[in-house]
Amino acid sequence: MRRRAGADNRFVMGDLLRYGAFARTHGAIARGYGATARAFPAQR
Repeated sequence: MRRRAGADNRFVMGDLLRYGAFARTHGAIARGYGATARAFPAQR
């Protein structure tokens, strides 16, 4: 599980960086949900 969390965080971080300001505002949210961050780029 620890490994999974690390990989998810890395993936989320990359997506968040893509948004920049948006990531800063929803950074904590995306970190907690993770799955939500994945949906953001998909909805784009």
